[in-house]
Amino acid sequence: MEPDSLTAFESFSKFSREEARELLRLMRRWYLRKGTVVFTEGTLGGTCFVIVEGAIDVSINARGQHQRLATLQAGSVFGQMSLVDAAPRSATCSVRADAVMLEIECEPCEKLLSSGSALALKFLATLNEGLILALRSADLRLMQLEHAEFQGSSQDAFTRPAGEAA
Repeated sequence: MEPDSLTAFESFSKFSREEARELLRLMRRWYLRKGTVVFTEGTLGGTCFVIVEGAIDVSINARGQHQRLATLQAGSVFGQMSLVDAAPRSATCSVRADAVMLEIECEPCEKLLSSGSALALKFLATLNEGLILALRSADLRLMQLEHAEFQGSSQDAFTRPAGEAA
């Protein structure tokens, strides 16, 4: 894979061609078909991914129901929480449209980040930006779900016969 395929994305645009080439050497490339589960909620992690082509659905099981939180597009970084802590995956990620992805495992990532190089700092910033975007997206989705739930309970109050307790 050419470095330009990575630096074309906003999240990697500050990387030089050589930095992108070095980062690509630390990553494994995956070609995944629509419907493939990348990882499931509750499983152990230890890697993160960059979507080069395609789209990934992020979902959780909430109250026994499958809830899609987001659809990530090419250029997105996901799964990075598992590089930060040893907690199980917090969501299920599956391929929405045939995808090409890059994966970096914990050990080469830690080695890179501990080097303190310019590449390490840029990659850390990219991981952080991805976490911030994911948090904001999750917050927005949670507010939408709460609003829908509130609207549903308000509607129920208006459709109950007079005198019936809630």
